[in-house]
Amino acid sequence: MSAAPTHPRHAAPVTTRDEMAAYLRSLHAPLEAYYSPGRARVRLAPFAGDFDVESAELEGFARPLWGLAPLLKGGYELPFWPEVLKGLGNGVDPQHPEYWGDVVDFDQRIVESAAISFTLMLVPEKSWALLDDKARANLVRWLRQVTEVKSPPNNWGYFSVLAHLALNALGYDTHRQKRDALLDFLESCAMGPDGWSSDGHRPQVDHYVGFAMHFYGLLYAQFSGTRCAASDCATGPRLSAGSSANGSPMMVRLCPMAAACLIASRMVRSGARRPSRMLPHSAPAR
Repeated sequence: MSAAPTHPRHAAPVTTRDEMAAYLRSLHAPLEAYYSPGRARVRLAPFAGDFDVESAELEGFARPLWGLAPLLKGGYELPFWPEVLKGLGNGVDPQHPEYWGDVVDFDQRIVESAAISFTLMLVPEKSWALLDDKARANLVRWLRQVTEVKSPPNNWGYFSVLAHLALNALGYDTHRQKRDALLDFLESCAMGPDGWSSDGHRPQVDHYVGFAMHFYGLLYAQFSGTRCAASDCATGPRLSAGSSANGSPMMVRLCPMAAACLIASRMVRSGARRPSRMLPHSAPAR
């Protein structure tokens, strides 16, 4: 009996920028065989989770963008990137057979839109700037739906917020009152002064808090240009920027997971080695 293949994460250490880039490429490479002809979908199985297959195939297309866009931002080349843009254009085209579908209330497409909004804001010169007029118009129409539909009262609010920010960054107006209402709700999920948040108005602190509430909040702070005092910041003390002793900007009152992610990302960018334990983990009682 042959041994199971080694996962890319364990094949080599990830302590430098180049090693991280190689790791991300190795994670993406197996998906190549599962792209649709129009490159708008990745079909890993003939079934999905608790949503339609079209959304699952959009998920296969969109989720890798969380790694691919930072690679481009870091100056790395992706020879297949034109194919990604082809898929993006086809996915938002209502006349194309691989159209992702309209976004409706409580739709999984709302979730998957976040990676697309992120890409448009992080590397506009590698995404938006390279789309033709038709693809741009279709993309704006599709993303605008994300800002207009209803979503569950939890971390999903950030997906719509990111769509607002992406459209605004591209020069398109959105309904600011809707965006501000979402931010007010997300701020109201704070559980106290120490930076912890619940995933909606319920006593729930789980992986979605670190993966979503804090992570997307940091993206909001970055892409919105918010640099304000805790007392007047729409996203509150968890996202406001303070100053360190030497006057440099710093994020304050992060949860341990979010802080660890920031430290790890900075160490990878600088080429430093990862310590075995960066931060102690603590969490409030459930």
